[in-house]
Amino acid sequence: MCKKFLVLFCLIMANVSQLNATHLTSLYHSLSPTSIRQQIAFYSLYPETSEGQRAKSRAMALITKHAPHDLDITLPSTLPDISIERFLSLMNPFPEKEQVAINRKDAETIQNLCRFFPNRSLPGYYVTTSDRLDTLKEDEVDLARALLILEYETHEKKEEKIAQYEAMLDFMALEILARLSKRATSLEKVEVMNAYIFHELKFRFPPHSLWAKDIDEYTLLPSVMDSRLGVCLGVSILYLSLAQRIGLDLEIVTPPGHIYLRLPYDEKKIVIETTARGIALPEDTYLNINTKSLKERTIKEVVGLAFFNQASVAWRKGTYDVAKARYRLAKRFVPNDPLINELLGYTCLLTGEKKEGDRLLKDALQTPSTDEIYHNGIIKEYFAGTLPLEAFPTIFQEVDHKRDSISEKKNALRTLLSKNPKSAELSFHLAITYLQLGRGKEAYELLKRYIQFEDANPTVFYLLTMLSIERYNYVAAWSYLEKCKGLCKEKNHSPKMLRFIAQNLQQKLPKPKKHFY
Repeated sequence: MCKKFLVLFCLIMANVSQLNATHLTSLYHSLSPTSIRQQIAFYSLYPETSEGQRAKSRAMALITKHAPHDLDITLPSTLPDISIERFLSLMNPFPEKEQVAINRKDAETIQNLCRFFPNRSLPGYYVTTSDRLDTLKEDEVDLARALLILEYETHEKKEEKIAQYEAMLDFMALEILARLSKRATSLEKVEVMNAYIFHELKFRFPPHSLWAKDIDEYTLLPSVMDSRLGVCLGVSILYLSLAQRIGLDLEIVTPPGHIYLRLPYDEKKIVIETTARGIALPEDTYLNINTKSLKERTIKEVVGLAFFNQASVAWRKGTYDVAKARYRLAKRFVPNDPLINELLGYTCLLTGEKKEGDRLLKDALQTPSTDEIYHNGIIKEYFAGTLPLEAFPTIFQEVDHKRDSISEKKNALRTLLSKNPKSAELSFHLAITYLQLGRGKEAYELLKRYIQFEDANPTVFYLLTMLSIERYNYVAAWSYLEKCKGLCKEKNHSPKMLRFIAQNLQQKLPKPKKHFY
């Protein structure tokens, strides 16, 4: 938020109503000429002055700047014909202040001002019950309406809640459009959205201590809008909700455990990284040893992913019935996702639904992800009888940055491994905890133990390569590296990282003709 607007807002809050003519003119010229909010705030303070009337005229022009000429938008005689306090509260520059609720008349006025928005042509914008969402096609879903309906389906003030947040989104979209020319390109729209969302309103990724505990709170659209804090999915949902309002078509991409947006522009693909203020990263940044391609999603699938995050929180808390319900809700919108099938299968097993759990896990095995080289090791071991059901909660147990948290998981995994010595997965996850604790020697031995039972996981051979280099065992490093490269090559994957490692390793020890480890 610029300093000039902060000064203006402080004046509003202090109820300073009079300035001398020179200062008033100076203050008026300090306003952003493309900010609807600033113009309205100024007019509300000085409605009888010539500067106030100019601010009113400018605000009206900004509000209707992108409306078609043949669309009759009746502007109210006052600006606008709702409470100034409620209108200004729609995008409060200070999120810690409580929102002022709008009433039905306010909502109708804002609806009238924004009815030219492209999302108004989507059938999904007019849905009022969650069961109607299932009948929508992929390109008919209004993301914000779908998520708000599901969030407030049983709330006693459902309509008011939905109207409040949609009005906030509409006002944000108006502010974005006010900063754009009528012939703005899609790239210009992205640049203005980034500046408005990340620099003016200062939406941010929350501190680890907050999101690790309550990731669902930083995924849900209302929570993200209220706090200005959101994880990748939460801010991407906000971004997409605004994009649908201003007519910006974006692609949605989900690497494992992440989501980012992408703009097809001039035969290029421009990344919008919503966890880093919209910066454009190279797409191969999101690939790794095991991830060879990136999955594209639809708006409808994003609805399901929001509830996938909620299920993850419930799983972490041990409330498996809640997790199961959330995974099933996610599956309504993402019906054939192997990961959702897998995790829903685990929760069914943990809640006593063995038949359903086994069916889902078999489905996950039969329709594996095409984006990964190695997957489903846990499922394979479960059906082979080398990994018991009781190990699932520990394997998926979240750890924080504190050493005690990692040590607790390490000790639990050690106990499980002592009882199930043929489990490669327990060896792998125990090795990861040792790496997190900085104990490479123990991790190295556990990973060597892993490959005695399973030799198709490139991530394990990559880790063994790096640990061998640390131990100056360059011969073994070459052997592990060649095995990792071979597994990737079988799946038409050639990670840049492996080429860099080979170049560096060549300087330490030329590639041997014979490998062993």
